[in-house]
Amino acid sequence: MPQKQDVAVNLSIRSPDNTMMTFTKSIISKPNDRITAAFKIIPEQIGDWELAVTVKSALASYHLNKTLLVKPGGVTQFYSQPILIDLNKSNTFNTVIQLPMDPADRVTGSEKVIVDVVGDILGVSLHNLDKLIRLPTGGGEPNMAIVASSVAVLKYLRNTNKTSHQKEKNLASNIQLGYQQALTYLRNDNSNLFSMRGPTDTNSSTWLTAYFTRVFAETSQRLPKSSTKVIEKAIQFLIDQQNDDGSFRESGKIIDSYVESGDSKQVFLTAFTVLSFTEYIKTGKAGIEKLNASLQKAVAYLESQVDSAKSDSYASAITAHALAQANSSKSLDALNLLKDLTVTDASTVHWKTPASVEDETENAGYLYATHPIDVEATAYALLAHLANGNWNTSLKIASWLISKQNAEGGFFSTADTVVAIEALAKFAQFITDAPAIQIDLMDGIQKRDVTISPDTAMAVRSLEFAQKPTDIAIHARGSGMAVAYVSWTCNVQ
Repeated sequence: MPQKQDVAVNLSIRSPDNTMMTFTKSIISKPNDRITAAFKIIPEQIGDWELAVTVKSALASYHLNKTLLVKPGGVTQFYSQPILIDLNKSNTFNTVIQLPMDPADRVTGSEKVIVDVVGDILGVSLHNLDKLIRLPTGGGEPNMAIVASSVAVLKYLRNTNKTSHQKEKNLASNIQLGYQQALTYLRNDNSNLFSMRGPTDTNSSTWLTAYFTRVFAETSQRLPKSSTKVIEKAIQFLIDQQNDDGSFRESGKIIDSYVESGDSKQVFLTAFTVLSFTEYIKTGKAGIEKLNASLQKAVAYLESQVDSAKSDSYASAITAHALAQANSSKSLDALNLLKDLTVTDASTVHWKTPASVEDETENAGYLYATHPIDVEATAYALLAHLANGNWNTSLKIASWLISKQNAEGGFFSTADTVVAIEALAKFAQFITDAPAIQIDLMDGIQKRDVTISPDTAMAVRSLEFAQKPTDIAIHARGSGMAVAYVSWTCNVQ
């Protein structure tokens, strides 16, 4: 204002525990100028602090409310334990989840325990689709992982009649944006082929081209017409990379160290390409005759390698899956050999790979408890068992995969996340009974209830516990399936 004025500046603060504090300063404002009233505060509680400022003079007044969020210091540690609640064989379910002990250097007040409950196996993954892919960031392969996850979830929602206009719109947007992003990895030599580094790369990648082909063939109806030529060129390139014995060779640089240097890398790459071919054939597009001949040679190669790949569960798993998709007569043989490599306990089945065993030996106590490549191999094995109608084993495999998810429904890397989501989506399609479940969560102090009905199955209910308990007991009754994700976070100095 044009006049000099005496101004009272009042700052009121409400702390997270509802304690009120008020501070006042008197200042003189100069005509048509500004002046600052500074209040130095040090919040000592974690949470929302409500700030209310009132400025008043003889001529005017003004009021402003703001919230100051105070977060704990230090580095956040995460723990997540998903539990598959299966009420198909019994109408009751009981388990107790032991939570980790607080670290000695924890930041006081930073502990948080949340239980997310959902009546659909893919509910949390769908809710957090944009957060599933964490590492690595950038590049052609992570982009395709997001697209492939979106394709798998969209197919699941459609096949189970659980889709909605908004969900379909969001997933379709992911797919279309992913396709546009994929085009930036085409080389600049008029070959229109994909490489890990994009336009300036010297060689196209067989593996990445097969990846693009399979994913975009699955969703070709959602892509522009120009995509047909891109996919056709990719198919021809893949055929040109086939060796005389039916296997495929990698012509470029790739991220996956297993595919690059694993003992069974040729078996894996051939199985991976077979999956792309079988998916493309379903589209009924041009060039199928030539492709069929190449596919038959590749299948014959995989059939000849079934016995030699039995020492490598990763190669065995994707081979069994690929042979099942190609309707090979050796599909069941491959599956039986894969069963000999299982790691089982009372309620779950999974596979360990040579690479993960070696890493665990060299880095005992350092690496994460489950190697990403074990998740990937187990996911391929689940797809192979589902194709052969082995429901009881499939249920045990799915239980293990779900137990390795993080709180957002993803896994460790792009590779294992996309294969595991695809496998769980396929598994979930076989669950025909709608859930009708009552779940009780008890931490020794209080009991929290969640009711799941067919109408609310896709909704994620989050329950936060005010104080960190030592354990959480889960009791469920009813029918159908649900998943409970017990998550704990704590900051350390």
